[in-house]
Amino acid sequence: MVLAAGLATRMGRPKMDVRVGGRPLLWWAVEHCLEADLSRVIVVAGPGPDVRPLLPDSSRISVVVNPRPEDGQASSLGRGLAALSAGDSWAAVFLGDMPCVWPEIIRALTAATQRTARTIIRPTFKKNRPGHPVVFHRRWFRELTALTGDQGGRAVVTAHPGAVATLEFDAAEPLLDVDTESDLAAAEAALGARGV
Repeated sequence: MVLAAGLATRMGRPKMDVRVGGRPLLWWAVEHCLEADLSRVIVVAGPGPDVRPLLPDSSRISVVVNPRPEDGQASSLGRGLAALSAGDSWAAVFLGDMPCVWPEIIRALTAATQRTARTIIRPTFKKNRPGHPVVFHRRWFRELTALTGDQGGRAVVTAHPGAVATLEFDAAEPLLDVDTESDLAAAEAALGARGV
């Protein structure tokens, strides 16, 4: 799922439709999920304008609305989890303002679900910094749904270190979280360097 209902208070303006690399910011996170062959991509949006025009054209995308994004990231996480089907064993949690989480990273994380007995898989990037997406087995869905405020899945990761498998990547650009105009310029440069 891609969480995209945030209030963009640091940016000072709605940011999911801000152009970066010739596309809306939100387009990139969703497109990378599709390129990584995820079976379904749930986009959790706020109650404002319809985000569908900002997304790639794919039947694998569904949009759910969080009517109260001011309640924090946990409220969006809960909406996304509620949209999962009974057969979904794992859920990867992405942020819509992180356009440089490349498809090969997503593929490696989803492949790890088949190779480990651990039930939470998270990436670390340059200098051992944790990032997104974090992939959760369904055994954690209830605990994730019970979260409140602006805490995301990190609270569950922190509470259960023995359940966590970490995949290390020697890259920095997947950590780019677009909150300011300078972040936007950095994302533009990273996407350009990749040739997309």
